[in-house]
Amino acid sequence: MTLLVGDEQADRLAIVLHGILGSGRNWRGIAKTLAERHPRWRFALPDLRNHAGAAPRPPPHTVAACASDLAALVEQIGIPSLVVGHSFGGKVALKWAENHGTAKTRVQVLDCPPGQTTPTGADAEQVLDAVRDAPTPAPDRAVIRAVLRARGLSEPVVAWLATSLVSGPAGWQWGYHLPGIEEMLADFFQIDCWEWLHRPPASRVRFLRASRSDRWSAEELSRFAALPSDSPVSLDLLDGAGHWVHVDDPEGTMRWMSEDLT
Repeated sequence: MTLLVGDEQADRLAIVLHGILGSGRNWRGIAKTLAERHPRWRFALPDLRNHAGAAPRPPPHTVAACASDLAALVEQIGIPSLVVGHSFGGKVALKWAENHGTAKTRVQVLDCPPGQTTPTGADAEQVLDAVRDAPTPAPDRAVIRAVLRARGLSEPVVAWLATSLVSGPAGWQWGYHLPGIEEMLADFFQIDCWEWLHRPPASRVRFLRASRSDRWSAEELSRFAALPSDSPVSLDLLDGAGHWVHVDDPEGTMRWMSEDLT
C-alpha cells in the first residue's frame, strides 16, 4: 500500500521510505505538515516488502529488491524530485538512486550510515525477539504493547511497532512476514554504498545524523570528513535526537527536509 499525502495538483513529488518493521503511516503526520507548508509538493509513503500493507513479493528479499520495488512504483506515479529514506529505507533510497535514479532526483538519508554496519541498540535482534515473543493473535493491542514494554522497548518504539498490528477473526497479530524481514536485515548490514558515493553521484545526496544515535562509527564519520568540498554528498547533524528522528524531533527533521522542498 502507498499512502498519498498532499494536493493532487501538486507538481513535485517526494517519496518517503520507512525503516525496518515500520510502515508508511509512520510518516503520515510529517508528510501532512510538509504538504501544508509546501503546497507544490505531494508525498508518497509506500510500505516496503514483507511489511503490513505491502503486496507479497518473491525472494530474494534484499535492499536491491526493495529498490526495484520502488522503481516499479515510480513507473506508476512518476519520477520523484526527492526520495527520503529513514534507517533501512535510507539504503533503499541510495540503491534506487544508484540503479534507477536520475540527476533530477535528490536523496535524503535519515540516520543511516552508507557503509557496512553491525546490529546495535534497538536495531535487529532486540526488536525482532520482542516481536516474535509477543502473544499473537491477541484480543487487544494493549496486551501486545505490554509485552513489548516488558521486553525493554521504549514507548516510541512500541508505538511505532503497533502501527503494524492488524485485526483478524482470531484477534490482533503482526502484518509482517518475519522471515523475509530477517533476510532484508541481513542484507542491509552487508550493503556498502560508498563506492557509488565516491563516483560521485549525479544527484545531490544529503545525510542526517542524529546526535544521540549509536549507528555511526568513527570510521564512517571520517569518510564523510574526507569528502572534497565540492562533493554533492553531505552530512548534517540533528542535535539532541536519537535514531527515531521523526519521533524525537519532528520539527527539526522537517526543517532539515524542507531545505530540498524549494
